[in-house]
Amino acid sequence: MKKILTVLVVLLCLVGARSAKAQGIAIRTNLAEWAAMAPNMGVDFVLNEFSTFNISVGATAGEIYFKDAKIQHGQLEYRYWFSHQPYENFFLGLQFTPAHYSMRLHHNDKDVTHTGVAAPVGFNFGYSWPLNSKF
Repeated sequence: MKKILTVLVVLLCLVGARSAKAQGIAIRTNLAEWAAMAPNMGVDFVLNEFSTFNISVGATAGEIYFKDAKIQHGQLEYRYWFSHQPYENFFLGLQFTPAHYSMRLHHNDKDVTHTGVAAPVGFNFGYSWPLNSKF
């Protein structure tokens, strides 16, 4: 996880040095996952006036809270914004979220471990609400 965050920060610095225009890059996180002790961080890149691309990584916080489940995931997401400005109004997205998991289940007095890789693809639709009229 530490290596992934380091690579993400270096990538952010390189791209930030290349494009210095306002709101060309956004750092994002999912607070619901943080509340579930699954820290995550992502970077959004503006591609043009209608689209953005997101790269995110996350994992469970360790064996303290999830002693029977360990999950590491990434996410690649393309969003098409229906307004002429990214991060405003409605969007339609296509995402790919690869994950590696290891879970131990207790079933009929036996411990069963499931380990594997998941690679879901999906569509999403949403709306971006401004937090403040000055932003």
